[in-house]
Formats: sequence, structure tokens, C-alpha cells
Amino acid sequence: MFKTPKVGPAKRSPQKGVPRELRISLDSDLSGLRIRGPSQGSSSSEVQDEWLPHIPKNAQNWSCSVIGLLCICVIFFLLVTLMNLKVAMLKKRTKEEAALWQWKILTLTEIFRDLQMGKVLNCSICKIQWMQLSEKCYFFRNRKMNWESSQRFCQEEDAELMVVSNKDEMQFLKFHASMHYYLDPKTYKYDKFWIGLVYDIAERKWLWLDGTAYKPSR
Repeated sequence: MFKTPKVGPAKRSPQKGVPRELRISLDSDLSGLRIRGPSQGSSSSEVQDEWLPHIPKNAQNWSCSVIGLLCICVIFFLLVTLMNLKVAMLKKRTKEEAALWQWKILTLTEIFRDLQMGKVLNCSICKIQWMQLSEKCYFFRNRKMNWESSQRFCQEEDAELMVVSNKDEMQFLKFHASMHYYLDPKTYKYDKFWIGLVYDIAERKWLWLDGTAYKPSR
């Protein structure tokens, strides 16, 4: 007869040098990391503590302070940049609106003056916004242009740049030109207008568009 051997629960002996339990804990003050486990060469539950390199609290506080200061500087720089852009946009918009309102006021002033002079009732030969002196019509344009462009504009309006032929026209020109000005920003600056006077290089003298020579007493 054969006897069947009894089979019981197998027991495995712990391998040498392999920890049966490993615990990792982090200190509450973030100053170090603790690793706990059985010591080598011991089968008992004795534990030993091992520490990672310790980080000083002063170094941690200093790093946090530097990062916080950098964040504050970046935020402050962005705020200053946005404020400068906003101010520049407001200045540009204010200047454009002021110029537009000034042009409207001048236009209405000229129309009102025309009505006072009875231009509409007397069937003036000049168009609206044009001013009449004797049998001629004059127009002051505030748009910045060079001499050639101004002359072309006048030709498109069946006119030409002003030729001063007498003292009355000179006084008329000075009076109405003085009404076209703008504030920049604390002093008044007057607009400049082209007239029909050109320098002839060949003859080396100033000539009016009608071909007559310029005379200072004119």
C-alpha cells in the first residue's frame, strides 16, 4: 500500500535582501522625504529611517519670493503697456474728433455768413462754402496738399490758385486765412494756403499764374 503524503500550505521564506514592507512619508513642513523599511540582514520587524537630502526652509522661501516678485513685475508691465495703448488711442481719437468738429463749425460759420450777406436771396454767382469778392469766388480748403495737387484741384473746379491783383484781394486773403487755425496743443497754429505764385528758374524771378511778375507792393 502506498501512503499519500499530506499536502499543507506552502511557506516561502523571505528572500534575503528584499524588504517585506516599504513606506514612504512626506514631512508636513516639506523639509524632507522619509523612506521606511526593514534593515538589511534582519528578519524581524525592525525598521530604519533614511532621509533624502534636506532642503533648507530659507532656500524654499527665497525661491517663492522671487517667483512671486517676477509675477508681480510681469503683471505691472502688462498693465502699464495696456494703459499707454489706451491713452494713445484716446488722444488720436480726440484729435480726429476735434478736427472734424472744427471743420463743421467753420463750414456752418461760412454758411451763416453767406446768409447774413444775403448770398442766397441775391442769387450769388458763388457756390455754397465759396466766398465772393466783387465778381470772383474764393474757396479755402483745409486739406494738406502740395502746390501741383492744389492747382489740379482748382482746375477740376473750373478755377485756379489765387492771383492777388490788388490790395482788396490781399486784405480779403489775410482776413479769411486767419480764420483757419487749430489748437496744437497749447498754442494756435494757422493753416497755410497755396496761392498762384511760382518761381521761374529760367528768368530767376517770381511770377503769378497770369504771367505777370510779382511785386512786393502789389
